[in-house]
Amino acid sequence: MELLVLTPERRLVEEAVEEVILPGKLGEMGILPGHTHLISELEIGIVLFKESGGNKERSVYIDSGVVEINNDVIKILTSSGEKAEDIDVEEVKKEVESLEKELSTEEIMQDKQKFNMLEVALKKALAKLQAAKYR
Repeated sequence: MELLVLTPERRLVEEAVEEVILPGKLGEMGILPGHTHLISELEIGIVLFKESGGNKERSVYIDSGVVEINNDVIKILTSSGEKAEDIDVEEVKKEVESLEKELSTEEIMQDKQKFNMLEVALKKALAKLQAAKYR
């Protein structure tokens, strides 16, 4: 199978793969060779994949998107993403700490819109940390 992860700026991944796990809107989706044609929305999270001919698992963070699977080509379009090896873990940990602290304030609890924005930012940061585990 071939995995393509594309953002408007660049190609994040173009790899031959044996297996892919995607963050679907209704939960994780596992993709193996011969998968039926599919177009689906993706959630903020990580795309986990096993390289063809090896046992190494790798990952890439995506900021939601769309996947099309056809003839063993898995094409993911996302507004932004980051390879696991490019994630600055220490910086993201600081971001998580800051967001958790801000989310716990009384002021934020009263502002539903700001609370929701911070909650999404925290979800993104936690997904980046999860992706970084597969360097």
